[in-house]
Amino acid sequence: MIDAATFSSTYNAFWAEAAPMLEHFTRRLNLEHLDRFDTPMKYDKTGRKALIAEFGFSMMVEIIRSAGNSGDRAELQENAWNDTKRRLRPFLGQGVDLDTPLQHSEKAEAAEIERRLVEFF
Repeated sequence: MIDAATFSSTYNAFWAEAAPMLEHFTRRLNLEHLDRFDTPMKYDKTGRKALIAEFGFSMMVEIIRSAGNSGDRAELQENAWNDTKRRLRPFLGQGVDLDTPLQHSEKAEAAEIERRLVEFF
C-alpha cells in the first residue's frame, strides 16, 4: 500500500493527466494570493506526530461542536482523546502508541495545532 504523500509527490503522470493545469494553478496561486497563515511550528522530537496531530484535530472538532455550549475543557479533551484512539487504533501494528500518555511538550504541540485550526476554520 502506498501512502498519500508518496502518491501525491511521485505519480506525476497521473496528476498531469487528471489535472493538466494543476501545477500552473498552484504556482500562480502561491505567487499571487497566499500569505503565510502563521509562523512555522516547532515540533517536539518524540516521533508521535500522527498521534499529536490527530489529537489536535480532534480537539478542534470538539471545540467547534461545543461552540454554543460552555463545555468543560476536560470533557472536551476526553472526547477528543477517545476519538483519536478510535481513529488510530487500526494503526497499532505500525508503531502508533496509544497507551503512553502524552507528555507536556506533546500536549502543548497538540494545543497549538488545535488553536491554529480553530482560528483558521
